[in-house]
Amino acid sequence: MNSSRKVLVVIPCKNEEDSVETTLRSLLQQEKCTLEVLLVDDGSTDATAEIVQRLAAHHDNLDYASTAFNKQRESGAGIAKVVQYGLSTVELNKFDYIAKYDADLEFPQGYMDACLQEFERDEVLGLVGGNCSVQNSDGTWIPEKVTNDDHVRGALKMYRIQAFKDIGGIVAATGWDTIDEHKLRFKKWTFRSIPGLYVKQFRETNAATDPKKMGRKIGLSLYNMRYNWLVVLVSIAKRAFVGNSKLPFLAMMRGYVSGYINKKPRFLTKEESKIANGYRMSEYYRKLGLK
Repeated sequence: MNSSRKVLVVIPCKNEEDSVETTLRSLLQQEKCTLEVLLVDDGSTDATAEIVQRLAAHHDNLDYASTAFNKQRESGAGIAKVVQYGLSTVELNKFDYIAKYDADLEFPQGYMDACLQEFERDEVLGLVGGNCSVQNSDGTWIPEKVTNDDHVRGALKMYRIQAFKDIGGIVAATGWDTIDEHKLRFKKWTFRSIPGLYVKQFRETNAATDPKKMGRKIGLSLYNMRYNWLVVLVSIAKRAFVGNSKLPFLAMMRGYVSGYINKKPRFLTKEESKIANGYRMSEYYRKLGLK
């Protein structure tokens, strides 16, 4: 395989002293690509900075940057803002691929090569990623089922550079990790998660730890994406009443309505939202056996 494949990995991070070294070492051991890792520390108050700087002293392809955007660790828009800052400090044209990964993951050997092979097999593939597994009470690692199979988790996004540029990068908004996929779809790029390719995730998502907070964020993300009322109601009902990770119906509705009340901006154009709404409706019909 071609070791000249140039990949930039940006890792937003806050107070991850328990996992960040494992994450970085598992990435730095990846082969068959030229890898540069930039960890952007968003004002950690633990030993995160010391750990990363110690590793960086021994790895020329690991860089450390520091910000102070969020007083508390925040997902969604807060994370995206940290990533945007990191990207603003590098020359993107040096790279063929850009990845955004979380700092609480352990990547298996060969993970990066598996993703790159997907890109090389499909010239219109703009985004790819693996899947997350979490540790069960008996110590085994099991898939974390919190998203649909047609979605690449925000923790594991890897973009072809041209596709990333075509959509204007990622936006600092709640729901950024779905907004990017709708924009890719509008620009005729495809994306996929790779079945059977798992990373270990050391912290469960907010859907499991804080359902009300996650519910409000889900609702606001539906507003941000200009979903029509039918798509909104079906999406909220599905999350509230179907599957294992049920979220509070009213929390999601409050999140959605808050966008209108506070006159928040939206992050898909009307033309992009037509594609987004059409795709969601077609998926609902397909699952009902009507398509």
